[in-house]
Parts: sequence; C-alpha cells; structure tokens
Amino acid sequence: MEAYELYSKLNNDFIKDGITDLNWAARMPNLDKYLHNGFKKTGMGLMCDFTNRIEKVYTTVFLSDKVLSKILSDNVINALIFSHHPTNWDLKNYNGNYSATEDYIIKLRERNISIYILHHPLDNYGYYSTCKTLADKLNINIEKPGFLYFGAMCGVIGTTYFKNINELHEFYSKILKHKTSLKPKVKKKYFPLPTEINFS
Repeated sequence: MEAYELYSKLNNDFIKDGITDLNWAARMPNLDKYLHNGFKKTGMGLMCDFTNRIEKVYTTVFLSDKVLSKILSDNVINALIFSHHPTNWDLKNYNGNYSATEDYIIKLRERNISIYILHHPLDNYGYYSTCKTLADKLNINIEKPGFLYFGAMCGVIGTTYFKNINELHEFYSKILKHKTSLKPKVKKKYFPLPTEINFS
C-alpha cells in the first residue's frame, strides 16, 4: 500500500477538530531532525516519515527498546509502527516519558520503517478508543464517556456486575494477562475515589 494513502485514512478516521496533544517534540530534542513537521506542530499523526510504501504494520502502546529491537530483528523493510505513545515509559529510571535513542531511529530510517502516533485521538471515545475497548473487555455497561481532556472524550462511566473492587481487579488482571495492583487513592475534596487499579 502507498504510505500516503494509509496516513490519509488514519488522519481522516482519528484526528478530529478540537483534539490536541502534548508537545511531544519538545520532549525529544535529540530526535528533532527526524520528526515530521506535522508531528512537531500537533504531537500526533506521522512522527517519522521514512517510507513511501507500507508492506507490514506493527502496533504498540509505547516505543520501548524491547519493541524497537524486536521490529529490527525481523529484518523487515517498508513498514509502519503504529503506536499510542511516541515515547517509552519508566517512572523509576526516567521519571515518566522518555524518547527512543537516535540509534534506533537511524536504523528504522535505514529500513524504511515509519512511525505514526495516535495518543489523544485514540483515547477519544469511539469504536476503537482505548477506554471503550477495555471497558468492553471488562464487561462494563457503558452509559457515557467520562470527561473531556485535550478535546478528546476520555474514560467511561458505566456499571458492572462485579460485587466489589476486588472482583473487578481480579478480572482486570486476567484480561490483561499479567499481575496488576490495587492501591488506595487519596481522597480529594470534590472528587473522592476510594481506589484505583494500576495499569502496571
């Protein structure tokens, strides 16, 4: 498939008027010369334009070293990495988001592997949204989207058949196929939440 056709389709389907994103480019100054101008302006869409033709697509949540190493070990060319975030995530060593190294980006460019990012547009409530697909997997009866964030309707408000938070937590871990943690949430004056489920 011609790359511009896929980019155009993704842009039309997901990037809606009013949705904005973080200034991701400012968080990765070492990669500035590889970043697409549109991404520098909006923080979404085509991040690195390294191919004219796409023959394979990889999907990921973060551009982690593990993900990038795996893709490069496949020895593919003319591919696209479709990622939710344009960075990796590590609270312990990096205090949150951190960008891929320049070495990885150079190797992707050599193999004609582009990167396309949909952060807030993919969070926006809809058929493919992160909140709706997770709520569906958790058998939550969605009543409405939760809240407006950067122009995107994020989260969901709904009901569930679980009797308590511990039952939901157990099912949540089963759905994600790895251990998760349940931590007490500090009460806030106007928005008390007794517990939260940690995605780690």
